[in-house]
Parts: sequence; C-alpha cells; structure tokens
Amino acid sequence: MQSEFNAKAQRGSSRNQSGGAPGVWVKVWVMKSQTAPLVTGVPPGFLNRFGDSITGVLSGFDRLRLRGTLRHLFQPTVMEAYLNACRILIKDFGTFAQSLTARIKAAAYASAEKTGRPFRYLASSQISKEALARQIAREDGVTSGLIAIFSALENCLAYSVRGDRQTKHIHLVLEPRKCLHLYHDFLHDELGLCHVRVQTWFPFTAKVILRDPNQRACPLAAPNVMPENY
Repeated sequence: MQSEFNAKAQRGSSRNQSGGAPGVWVKVWVMKSQTAPLVTGVPPGFLNRFGDSITGVLSGFDRLRLRGTLRHLFQPTVMEAYLNACRILIKDFGTFAQSLTARIKAAAYASAEKTGRPFRYLASSQISKEALARQIAREDGVTSGLIAIFSALENCLAYSVRGDRQTKHIHLVLEPRKCLHLYHDFLHDELGLCHVRVQTWFPFTAKVILRDPNQRACPLAAPNVMPENY
C-alpha cells in the first residue's frame, strides 16, 4: 500500500524575510512493509487438522533430475560434420556408432565386475529400478558405493540413416526410437540413493537422478537403514 503527501521544507513556502528564494516542495512516498508468509510446503488443510500435534517442519526436495547432452550433436548437420571430421561416411554411421556403444557397455561391465556388483538386463519397463536397487542394497547390505547396473531397452531420441527421395542422398535423422540404456545405481554418503542413466547410442544423452538426499542425511534416520519414499 502506497500513500503520497507533500511536505514543505522548513525554509518556508514563500520568500523569507531577507527576500530569499521561495520554499522547496518535497514529495515523500511512504511504503507499507509486509512480511512474506512462511512457506513450508505443507498443505494448509493438513496444518489446520494436525497443527496441534506438529512441533516443526523439515522441508527439502524429494529428488533432483540433471540432464546432460552433447548439444551440438543434436543438430543433424553438425553431426554429419562431426562424422566428416572423423572421416566416417554416412553410410558407415551404423558401424561407427556400434563400436562406441560396445565401448560404453564394456566399461559398464568392467565397473560391475571390479566392484563385485550385479549387472542385470531388465526385459520389462514395468520393473521399478528404484525398488529393485533398494531391494538389492538391503539384501546385500550395501551402505555405500555401487549397488548394481541395470540395462533396459527404452525410448529415446537417436540417430538413424534415412534416404531423401528428392536429392537421392542419405542423411542422418534424429528421431524417436529405442536403444539400450544403462542405469548405474549407487548409494552416496551424502546424496543418498542416486542413479546415472546413460543412453548407449548417439547422441548419448545422460541423466543423473538424486532420489532422496534429505532423507538420507536426516539425523533421525537409523544408521545403515535404507530410506524409503512416502
């Protein structure tokens, strides 16, 4: 709320006795300050019903998703320029991409073998990778580090070679398709349950999901107990 008033300077509104300059009018704006309401993220209905039983509110994000991309390679023309720089013909793109896919998969296998953790292919998209990771961690007593690596065939944006009837040339096309994805699920000492999802075909999009760092770091949580989301 804003109000405006005019105030005269103490020197007066007319010429003073010595014939000086007329008084000066000064505009002053008075702003009514308002305190922002406390935001807890708790529904008002819940507070109204159970407010007497609540002694405090702990808030934080439930999970955080980070997406990493090689942005330039999301442009087909730039991708073709990249192949040209690598001296790879467009007709040989499939073979070239498969060689990189094999290297990514081999690195994942090596990581699982080195740490003695399972590597599982999930044939159904209905299987909850989070629930499975928590189950394996509980059964194997994992409290830190890699839990398991899962592989699954999932939808994505990826490159294919397509022909142009008008130009009679072949080009790379970024289109919806399916390819193998690798999920590296692990327990971080501070961030809790996390996973890294890696697309194994160009343009190799990666996602990092931090699932429940606040629950993991909660001082009320019992030691060596996997937190659950509610």
